[in-house]
Amino acid sequence: MKLTAKEIRHIDEVLTERGLDYIDLKYEILDHIANSVEVSMTNEELSFKYAFSKELKNWEQEFKPYSHFLFGYTEVGPRIVIKRCVNLIKQLYLKSIIGGLLITLVLLCFFNLIPTGLYAESAGFIAGFVYTISTLVALYFIYITAKSKIKSTYQYFLKVSGRAHWIALFLFNPFWQGSIKFDVVNSNFLDLFWPSAIIIMNFFMIKTFFDHKKTANYQIA
Repeated sequence: MKLTAKEIRHIDEVLTERGLDYIDLKYEILDHIANSVEVSMTNEELSFKYAFSKELKNWEQEFKPYSHFLFGYTEVGPRIVIKRCVNLIKQLYLKSIIGGLLITLVLLCFFNLIPTGLYAESAGFIAGFVYTISTLVALYFIYITAKSKIKSTYQYFLKVSGRAHWIALFLFNPFWQGSIKFDVVNSNFLDLFWPSAIIIMNFFMIKTFFDHKKTANYQIA
């Protein structure tokens, strides 16, 4: 049994009342709930009202207020929303750590094989340039996303996680005097790891921006 447009709009309104006004997540859950309600109405011969009420009970725990230390205890929202953002943070940390380690190991291994640090200065400049440009682009995209009228979990994640990025350029910029530098000849492992990890973070943030942009194509019937 196919739900009517009015019934789908009712599900949409109820999800919004539960604090689920992030279009990407709402679209997924609405589609899942609508399919389950249709099955219940067909197989159990229930009315839309009772089938929807029954299905909604299965989701109540996901709509309850929730916070997580990885996303910040001050950020409280529906459990399913915060869990989605926490998952993004875990991906961010994991990819940044692995990517930072790989970049650092490649730089150290490569330049340790070259006598007198040949090309090290040029490589340091290129790495610093990539760091600075990727950070500025990430910050710009975070700013644009914050101003976006489209609300998604990607937008929420960028708004919260982006706060740390606003100071990253000034803390770790390889161009600042006394800051961390991409000196592959004289720097130790950690000196190279931190800015390398931030480069990966920047590209993760940029990718998340484009994931947010895709939500503009989502439509709720």
